[in-house]
Amino acid sequence: MTANIAEQLAELAVPIDTLTPLDGNPRRGSVEAVAASLAEFGQLKPIIYRVDDGARTIIAGNHTWRAARNLGWDTIAAIDATDLGPDRAAAFALADNRTGDIATFDHDALVKFIADTDP
Repeated sequence: MTANIAEQLAELAVPIDTLTPLDGNPRRGSVEAVAASLAEFGQLKPIIYRVDDGARTIIAGNHTWRAARNLGWDTIAAIDATDLGPDRAAAFALADNRTGDIATFDHDALVKFIADTDP
């Protein structure tokens, strides 16, 4: 189902079953919410993996991968970051998760943004 991947990412499409989730991933999230977003907007950013012992292990985008699988997708856009090495890949995975957690909202700007957005 490459049709669900943004045209700009189509060349990054890989068979979804060739990827493996990160073992021991400490991040918890709502796969259902990610699936709803994918169903509405398609995939607009790639997931990141690295090859280790022949396996393509996802280091960023585990919930996106699970959601796409639940939606029945055959392919997903993914970038190979094997050049990071195992320690740098783990550090990237932590940074990718944590930077979103420490962000805040300007509540006035948020209210205006929501009010100005046409669903």
